[in-house]
Amino acid sequence: MEILDTLINSPENIQSRLIPCQVEHANDVQTNVYKRIALLYDATLAHLALARKAILLDDPAGRGTNLGQAIELISELDDMVKDDSENESTAFLRGLYMSILCQLPMANRFNDTEIVDRAIRYIRKLQDLWLNVVRNAEKIGKN
Repeated sequence: MEILDTLINSPENIQSRLIPCQVEHANDVQTNVYKRIALLYDATLAHLALARKAILLDDPAGRGTNLGQAIELISELDDMVKDDSENESTAFLRGLYMSILCQLPMANRFNDTEIVDRAIRYIRKLQDLWLNVVRNAEKIGKN
């Protein structure tokens, strides 16, 4: 869970940057970040599934388009990781994203579904962990 906690800035950091009249909206901002990351995971998985299908159907245009979209979405997820170079979890998460980003072009070049399947497994696991982070944050927010 600590790994995915690094995906976003903590609510305290967001609140400290807002002027007083905006502080009441900070929780909405945090909720929107949670939703955005969840949507990015959903969209990434959808494009990876479509890329896998295009590989099986020998559809180079579909394969390239969907792998390109997945790469763009994973890059956006990587950009949302909190910049904390000293945090081991942050480094691990960034390394995982970079590994996936380096592998996906090879899936396109070699028509390799195994690379796409591996990326799907990693992104699904990260998505599950992220949803747990969100659930825990919602529980804490209700208390």
